[in-house]
Amino acid sequence: MPITEWLYKMNLCEYIPRFTRQKCFFVTDLAQFNGGTSLEGSPITFRKDEELYQKRIIDCMQLKKEAKSDFRYLTQMQAVKHVNLYVKNMKLRDEILEAIPDNEITGF
Repeated sequence: MPITEWLYKMNLCEYIPRFTRQKCFFVTDLAQFNGGTSLEGSPITFRKDEELYQKRIIDCMQLKKEAKSDFRYLTQMQAVKHVNLYVKNMKLRDEILEAIPDNEITGF
């Protein structure tokens, strides 16, 4: 899978240039960094405030269950938690949730 598609699916498009600048074009290219389990020693760097994103990328590299669970499809009731974070107006929130069919969106 191309690294661009992989990062896009994780909602991390802003990191695509960092990976492609280092000639990392496919997910399999990540294996050159500590056997594909870490970015330590790689020329791809992250700022202190980006540690969460770096951890998310490493979790996906290591195929951790937590990383996979974010990509599950959600029901309307599961989507409530995510929508509540951003929409405070109850009427608008209900309209948005009614428009979301079950198993159409993921945790991202």
